[in-house]
Formats: sequence, structure tokens, C-alpha cells
Amino acid sequence: MPLTSAAIDIPTSYETLDLTHIKISHHPPGSPSATPVVVITLNRPEKHNAFTPDMADSLTQAYQMFHIDPRVKVVVLTGAGKMFCAGMDLDIGFGDGEGRAGDFRDM
Repeated sequence: MPLTSAAIDIPTSYETLDLTHIKISHHPPGSPSATPVVVITLNRPEKHNAFTPDMADSLTQAYQMFHIDPRVKVVVLTGAGKMFCAGMDLDIGFGDGEGRAGDFRDM
């Protein structure tokens, strides 16, 4: 099913979104609205940005907005702290596992 702007609200600034362990900024920094370059930072440096199901949901939500926002041309994915991402957070686990593996095939 194609994404449409009617189904998803596009914010003026992505920096105002409240996403779990994901920080979104514009480049250049401090721009009041979305710019062609958006930076997503995995923001769990104390856990080496270990990936969680909540982070996956936040990334999915963000990428759905970027996909239909004509202002966004490039998305840079980075990690806070010393590491990009340690992999899945094994302390939290993989959730119920139903239907999740296929959700990330094209990410």
C-alpha cells in the first residue's frame, strides 16, 4: 500500500519528534524546519546503542515520514558515543518475534 501524506502528518521540524532512543536533527544544525539532509542518531550510548524493538518502531515511523517528505533528500544514520550499534539488545530480547524479521528486510 503506497504511503500518502494524508495518512501521515509531516512535521515542520523533525527535531521536535519524541521518538524512543532516536534523535533526529537537521543539517545544517539549528535549522527551524526540515532540510534536505536529516541526521538520525541512535541514542543509547550507555548501551553502545544496542537495538531494541522500540528503536525499530521509531525508525520505521521516521522513515515513513522521510519517504513522502519532498524536503528530505538524504538521511544519515549514525550512533551516539563511541559505537554505531552493538546489535540487538539481548537484555531486552527480541519481543514476541511474530512477523518482525520480514519488517526489516529492506531497511
